[in-house]
Amino acid sequence: MGDSKQQDAEYLKLLTIFHYVVAGMMALWGSFPIIHFLVGIGLVFGSFNQSKPGGPPLEFVGLLFAFVAGTFITVGWTLAVCTFFAGRNLARRRHYMYCLIVLESWRPFACPLERFWARARSLCSCDRR
Repeated sequence: MGDSKQQDAEYLKLLTIFHYVVAGMMALWGSFPIIHFLVGIGLVFGSFNQSKPGGPPLEFVGLLFAFVAGTFITVGWTLAVCTFFAGRNLARRRHYMYCLIVLESWRPFACPLERFWARARSLCSCDRR
């Protein structure tokens, strides 16, 4: 019986580490659009010369760049923070439903973690006794 609890604790420890790693990857990938955001802001404030007089206004293109990039940055960083807190909750063995919701919110990153969640789901019922 003690060996099973030790194995369960090891699974939770691995799952916690994987959540931290995935949160770091999300934060990194959420930072890639920063260059697009900066280019968009540069276009809005006139840092680039307009080469074609009949083309679209650079201010509009800049706003579009900045808005889309800002949205991607915000979503990426928000998911990274939520995933980090999910890992923290796993380490504390609390709020398992929150952890599952966060895991399912970002499907491409969730695939490696799902294997460990299959084992960790059984821990929810063990801790409630």
